[in-house]
Amino acid sequence: NTAVATIGSSTGIVTGVSTGTSTISYTITNGCGTAAATTIVTVSATPNAGTITGTATVCPGNTTTLSNATSGGIWTSVNIAVATIGSSTGIITAVATGTTTISYTVTNGCGTAAATRVATVSPLPNAGTISGAAAVCPGSSITLTNSVSGGTWSSSNANATVSAGGVVTGVTAGSNTISYTVTNSCGTTVTTKPLTISPLPNAGSISGASVVCAGSSITLTNSVSGGTWSNSNANATVSAGGVVTGVTAGANTISYTVTNSCGTTVTTKPLTISPLPNAGSIFGASVVCAGSSITLTNSVSGGTWSSSNANATVSAGGVVTGVTAGANTITYTVTNSCGTAITTQPLTISPLPNAGNIIGASSVCVGSSITLSGVVAGGSWSSSNANATVFGGVVTGVAAGTNMISYAVTNSCGTDVTTKTITVNPLPNAGSISGASGVCLGAAILLTNAITGGTWSSSNNAIATVSDGIVTGVASGTITISYAVTNMCGTDIAIKAITTNLLPLVPVISTQSPLTVCVGTMYQNFGAATQPPVNVTYKWTAVKAAIWAQGATHQYALVNFNTTGIAYVTLNAVATGTACANKSTIAINVGTNAAHIAEVSYFNSHFVCTPASEDSYQWGYDNAVTLDSTILNGEINQDYLNTSPDFFNKHYWVMTRLGDCLQKTYYHTPTAIQNIDNANSITVYPNPASDIVNIVISSSVHSNVQINVLNMLGQTITTAETTNGTVTIGIASLPVGSYLVACYQNGIKIATSRFIKN
Repeated sequence: NTAVATIGSSTGIVTGVSTGTSTISYTITNGCGTAAATTIVTVSATPNAGTITGTATVCPGNTTTLSNATSGGIWTSVNIAVATIGSSTGIITAVATGTTTISYTVTNGCGTAAATRVATVSPLPNAGTISGAAAVCPGSSITLTNSVSGGTWSSSNANATVSAGGVVTGVTAGSNTISYTVTNSCGTTVTTKPLTISPLPNAGSISGASVVCAGSSITLTNSVSGGTWSNSNANATVSAGGVVTGVTAGANTISYTVTNSCGTTVTTKPLTISPLPNAGSIFGASVVCAGSSITLTNSVSGGTWSSSNANATVSAGGVVTGVTAGANTITYTVTNSCGTAITTQPLTISPLPNAGNIIGASSVCVGSSITLSGVVAGGSWSSSNANATVFGGVVTGVAAGTNMISYAVTNSCGTDVTTKTITVNPLPNAGSISGASGVCLGAAILLTNAITGGTWSSSNNAIATVSDGIVTGVASGTITISYAVTNMCGTDIAIKAITTNLLPLVPVISTQSPLTVCVGTMYQNFGAATQPPVNVTYKWTAVKAAIWAQGATHQYALVNFNTTGIAYVTLNAVATGTACANKSTIAINVGTNAAHIAEVSYFNSHFVCTPASEDSYQWGYDNAVTLDSTILNGEINQDYLNTSPDFFNKHYWVMTRLGDCLQKTYYHTPTAIQNIDNANSITVYPNPASDIVNIVISSSVHSNVQINVLNMLGQTITTAETTNGTVTIGIASLPVGSYLVACYQNGIKIATSRFIKN
């Protein structure tokens, strides 16, 4: 029966599978047949300790019974100091608080099995001891504590309350018992503490008068005994028996204080100490002028003012007004329930001063003097401003204008002033001459002067003349221009040195294009025979033509002819420091035939001009600094071989002819600062930018403007066109860096700017 046991066919080892019996056979076979021996094997079960049931929690001195469905086991306790158990009954007897492990052990021939359970002996409840004060005042609190936590506080009556945290608050005076109760599964225990609620102190109320005179006494009483009397300040004193004596007039507060173990309480009574009558002292001037007033004051209020006679009057507020010169006595009277007090002050009423009239002239010149006099002697003179001074009646003019001369007579009642208006006539003033200090020969400048009415003159009319401030240069030299202003006091002259400067030498245009060109002819060379002399500056200008670029000293220039008709190219010579200028002008007839625009490229060591249909070719270059042109003799083919061109110092070009039209085409076009029309400006925003840039061109002409975006190597990245001066270009795909924006109109650069790509 392999369900009960198995056996190794060659080893004889039996392995139990389940409880029961199985017959084991041992068989031997040979040529004569088979023989077998058998035995019965029993498979016994392993021991099973089952499960412990029953209540495993017990209080000290009590018992509880555990049980197990499996019989025949033995009960044991690991910690018999906590609990013991009957070995066969399973009855647990509690010994002391704590835990122990209870085991139930079953043993048979196959071994031993055990079931365990933890048994707990719970403690009896302990209410501990209450600690803290044994007394509290009504409205106050104390805190009681207990070494045992988890209990509840309670009060025996309404004389006091106790919070869950042991805070006891007194309510009314009397006795109370505070309890602390602790409950657990083994029962309840209570500890108590007697408590006294002490009464609050009571200061009662003060009886007696509320007013006492300075130097007199009154007696105050209180229905509550045992208190102490006190006063708020030195206006009055109070004895231990409540006798209050007034010292000085004013207000005081009398206090009665009662103290016990619950604190101190105070009751008060306001007290007024009435003064004896006091007329104080009169403060203020002892003299008043007739018709004027002074104000007298007294440190004591509530009194009445009076005057001894009609020389002066006095108001209820102490304002004394003089009436006529003489003597008077002012009296101040104060009355109260204790009598009347009087104080007096003598008073003198003085007469008013009189300044009379000023006699003398009413005008004086600047720098001159006149003498004034007063009818009344003893006065003092003064001037109203700095236009004139006065000393002892002598008035001296200082500056043109008007002045008020005053004569003041002063006495104890004040000052009387009489005045006289004096006119201070000005000296002549020629001001200063404004304007340039030099004039060019044959030219004129305008001098001005802020002072009107003067006359102009020249110290040498052979060098320069002047008329109404207009100075005309006649010959080289320096003269003095005068401006004279005259009035009744004489003449004042302003002068200015003027130099007549020679004109610079007229520059000669020795290099020029043909006098007749086709419209659209670009980059024609013009130049002077020599560089500018010392202190002379060259500048090229054009009418109906455009100055494309000028060399470093402006000896040479490149000119474009884009408008039919007569164009004028002018070389201006300007003297440094004087602005005197001379010029030389050439007229160019720009015909209606249009010049053919060629293109120059460089590759395989060759400069090549396209197209190949030009009538003639002439190669050359301009100096990169001066723009002076050099013709390469013999280089008259469509291409020009140059294995090592000098692009840094030379601008290579080819002059082509097609019919009657010559055209000059550069490989690298010169770009001096003059190639940008300053009338145009360009705005690029946002800058720096990430996705797009907006370009706005400020110009009077917007038609067909081409906009190129170039990197810092000069390579064109993208282009756009606008007819209204505004365009938006996407730059999201561009690498981070700095870029140039160049705007062209009819092939001419009109504006540039830069932006940064984030």
